[in-house]
Amino acid sequence: MRVLDLRRFAAVFTGALFSTLLVRAQSPQTQTQTQTLQAQMPLAVRVVRQTRIQDAQINESSGLAASQRFAKNVWTHNDSGDTARVFLLDENGATRQVVSLPNAQAIDWEDMAVAGDKNNAQVYLGDIGDNERKRQNIQIYRFAESQVRTSSTRNDVNKTQKVVAQKMTLRYPDGAHDAETLIATRRGEIVIVAKEIGVCRIYKTAKPFRNNTTQTLVLVGRFQFAGDNYFARLPTGGDLNAREDRVIVRTYADAFEWKLSRTNCVIDWRKVWKTSPRRFALPPTRQGEAICYNADGTQWIVSSEGENAPLQWLKN
Repeated sequence: MRVLDLRRFAAVFTGALFSTLLVRAQSPQTQTQTQTLQAQMPLAVRVVRQTRIQDAQINESSGLAASQRFAKNVWTHNDSGDTARVFLLDENGATRQVVSLPNAQAIDWEDMAVAGDKNNAQVYLGDIGDNERKRQNIQIYRFAESQVRTSSTRNDVNKTQKVVAQKMTLRYPDGAHDAETLIATRRGEIVIVAKEIGVCRIYKTAKPFRNNTTQTLVLVGRFQFAGDNYFARLPTGGDLNAREDRVIVRTYADAFEWKLSRTNCVIDWRKVWKTSPRRFALPPTRQGEAICYNADGTQWIVSSEGENAPLQWLKN
């Protein structure tokens, strides 16, 4: 979402307000739970490392995902308006590789994830943005990190590599939604948090990712994010750690982290959103929309939109 696009803001606000009124009418029990959460003050975090994104082509870092194959590297992509490509950055914020997906469309890429270990890690890309709430279908793309090669020359201007992606089409069970939060599990399940004012709906795929298929998402929960203003309550990104025992969702101001319980190695996503997360105050940035765990899950990484944007590693 671009701050200065007034027409886009109006579409987001109007659509989100309508969705909020509908959800409140459907689930009044959520309000009591939310009031308790809003009374909690966010915990502090500390910046353990900070650099800047050096590539001028990355001017709207909207999604982040830590690489499992390339140590200390992180993937990112631009918001809507760019081509279907992702950037692999090293720990200094320099572009190590650009991956172009010639068979994909970038209508409104909003978030990404990496799931799996270094030998079979998959990169997921969520074409899930829908400010006007009019898309009948949304798309998830993925490719294996093992398909990516990196240049040995740091200043190589021909870094772009073409990779054919897999594609899965998703539909909501209750009409179109705008979303900027994509979470993926190693089993290939996809979780999407809708971007709504007030109570946000959370959806999940009924089956793991499968190429060239269409799924109808299942509603698995609702949650209202605390915040001091409208923007502070909007979810803009999220991630699942490699051990799959914690999940985090950020807004423009804060981060909310849940501890997860599993039964037979399967996460009960309906149970997650009924538990209380820890809330953390994120460092102020121009327009922070992305967050991910680092490869071992001990830190969070956040970015912001704009050229030469900060790339920060955080710890609570």
